[in-house]
Amino acid sequence: MKLKNTLLLACWLIATQLFAQQTTVAELEKHAIPITTTNPHKVNFDELLPLKDVLKNANLVGVGEATHGTADFFEFRHIMFKFLVEQNGFTQLGIETGYGETVPLNNYIQTGEGDPYVLINDLGLFPFKHWQLYDLVVWMRNYNLTAKNKLSLFGFNTGFTRFSIDRAKEIMMQNNVRIDTNRFVQLNVIRDKKTFYNPRTFTKEFKSKIHPVLADFIVVCNDNKTTINPKDTIELNSHLFNLTQLNKVWFSGLDMDKEREPAMANLVDYNTQNKKTMLWAHNGHIANDTTYVLSMGAILKQRHNANYYTIGTNFGIGKFMAKNGKMKLTTFTIRHQYKCTKAKLFAKVHPNYNCYFIDFNTAKQSPTIIKIFSRLPYISADAFFRNTNKLFYRLNFLVPKDKYIQIYDGYFYVKVTRAMQLLN
Repeated sequence: MKLKNTLLLACWLIATQLFAQQTTVAELEKHAIPITTTNPHKVNFDELLPLKDVLKNANLVGVGEATHGTADFFEFRHIMFKFLVEQNGFTQLGIETGYGETVPLNNYIQTGEGDPYVLINDLGLFPFKHWQLYDLVVWMRNYNLTAKNKLSLFGFNTGFTRFSIDRAKEIMMQNNVRIDTNRFVQLNVIRDKKTFYNPRTFTKEFKSKIHPVLADFIVVCNDNKTTINPKDTIELNSHLFNLTQLNKVWFSGLDMDKEREPAMANLVDYNTQNKKTMLWAHNGHIANDTTYVLSMGAILKQRHNANYYTIGTNFGIGKFMAKNGKMKLTTFTIRHQYKCTKAKLFAKVHPNYNCYFIDFNTAKQSPTIIKIFSRLPYISADAFFRNTNKLFYRLNFLVPKDKYIQIYDGYFYVKVTRAMQLLN
């Protein structure tokens, strides 16, 4: 009798769990917009039409990435930007790299001058050296051939900035303003990518020497702006604003982690005045997150409220590229559906589709959705290290103080990912 009761109880528990899971999946499917493919050449844009109304009030849309090397995330950005351009009147794309380094690439988009393959490689950082960005940039150029409202691109990160220094000097010389090159010879050191990102070079002593020199360079340029023609002044102001933010983040001696996010938010606002813009950056930057530092996304949310819409991305299993312990790009694979990520549950939503989108602003009306995403850790799979025999994924399974459903307005999920395709 006891055995029979035990078996009945077990069956009841299993049935209850199955029913609860089916109910949860059904609730997720009510809010999840299925997407057949992220391939920009094969995507069915009719599937995205519900997003037109979702994003109707947004002038600024941030689209994140859970890794810096996943093809699906880059392709999703491509189709999202194309959709926002054609359906919601967006005209500008901002990417997480230095402002100065994107100027030649934007010039190609505007005029067709240069080779996008070479220009993308010149961006320096591996998260941009892939065919997914190449396809997007070429599409932007082709769109501009006939479009009345031209598309543009800019960088909002405070990183390596050789071009801004060189272009500022060039503008001054073209307008017959003499620059004492010997006075600013120390800036040559930070024009080199290998030096700029080398922790051995970037000592406190080195930073303290560069900070006043770069500040002096900015002052000299500003003091001579009255002799420069208006068109060049607009460009010069952009480079000087970029250099000012960079000097504060990298060389001021302040906490770089705390200063970087406000600086990026400032660069975004400076470059997006009266332009509907989509931002491309890591999940942590675009999120409305105050867990550790005030993120760029949190600052933009404070400034723009409902006009800023942030989309977090996540995945279950699959491949992506990242740097290993020897700082070499490697293809990594996550084969197991980690329990804390609810990957098994998410895999059952729209079983015939590999990815889908959820608008949290409407999904918040569902207690089930709130319960799921309030407990869901977010993945930051961009940092990895290799031990002698084992591969360790530092996936940062963190439950932020701000619940997941509150730090993003929307959620793009991929069940099985592909690694990005490098240009080289």
